[in-house]
Amino acid sequence: MLRRVIESLRDDGNHASLSTCTQVSDRYLEPLVLRAGTSAAVEVPFAGSPQPKVAWMVGGQVLRDVRRVRVETIYNLTTLVISRAERSDAGTYTLSLENQFGTSNLTVQVVVLGTVPKITSSLR
Repeated sequence: MLRRVIESLRDDGNHASLSTCTQVSDRYLEPLVLRAGTSAAVEVPFAGSPQPKVAWMVGGQVLRDVRRVRVETIYNLTTLVISRAERSDAGTYTLSLENQFGTSNLTVQVVVLGTVPKITSSLR
């Protein structure tokens, strides 16, 4: 699984403020390159008080869960899952975390190479 840390929301006891995590691996600054037919998960841990609203977008539109591309969010962790990638899954995916104290965004560029081979067989 891929793991990425983004900006996090922090509560200092008196008020919440937006703080930036500066320890992001260079590995995640590059596009996520997948071969067609493979799968990947982008896990993003986060924290905030109050709990931020989580929204994933692709190409500027809210990501709608489909069988192969879906979002799973539990307390302080959201995961973008791409199963059996197809070329149509390529694009810019943006995570937005928002609460009353601010917004934090993460952009992941996904590139899908090749095509999924179609298996045909004739039954006799």
